[in-house]
Amino acid sequence: MSRRRASDFAHDLLRSIVHRFRRDDTKRSLSTGDLVDNYMEMDFAQPTTSKLPAHFDDCDRVPMKFSSSTYPRLLSQHDHSAQKLVRHGSDVDRSCASTADYNRSQVWFYQGMDAKRAERLLQSAGCEEGSFVVSQQSTQYVLSFVHNSIVHHIRIGYSVKESGEAKFRLDIDRSFKNLHDLIAYYTKHRSFILPMKLKRGVARPLHMSHERTRA
Repeated sequence: MSRRRASDFAHDLLRSIVHRFRRDDTKRSLSTGDLVDNYMEMDFAQPTTSKLPAHFDDCDRVPMKFSSSTYPRLLSQHDHSAQKLVRHGSDVDRSCASTADYNRSQVWFYQGMDAKRAERLLQSAGCEEGSFVVSQQSTQYVLSFVHNSIVHHIRIGYSVKESGEAKFRLDIDRSFKNLHDLIAYYTKHRSFILPMKLKRGVARPLHMSHERTRA
């Protein structure tokens, strides 16, 4: 009889301790879910990490929307604005980064790639009409693109003003502050030397992520 009382007492004591810890949130370890309500609004309607980005440097890029009136919001990977942020960064990134770093951040930009390698890359990507890459050899920039199933190469004019401001151009009468702006313009307009509008930049393969060199 005394053994049964001792067992019942131990059982009641254990239930009391468990109940006390359940009621006291301060004794419970915090998980990611505990932080969601206070710090971040997350939308799991669609997967946000269904595949690796084309370039390894983009793995640490998490598309988020910031607003002064609300908490930061994690954007869905399939959202158009999220894809734009991952590829090109925000306006704040552009204003803080140097021109050289901003050029290198473009997924279609290749440091130290020659014309033959660019041609093989475009062909292996399907040789699609309007597909392109931009490469740099020393201080020379080259636009390689596909037109009528043939890879063409055009040198991008590059100069630096006395103020230190860089200028990039394909046409004599039009210049741009960086390669992103140049490419963005020629995806919407034709030029004197470009027979068609640019369409899709071929992103850097994952195995090239270690080839990060400085100009």
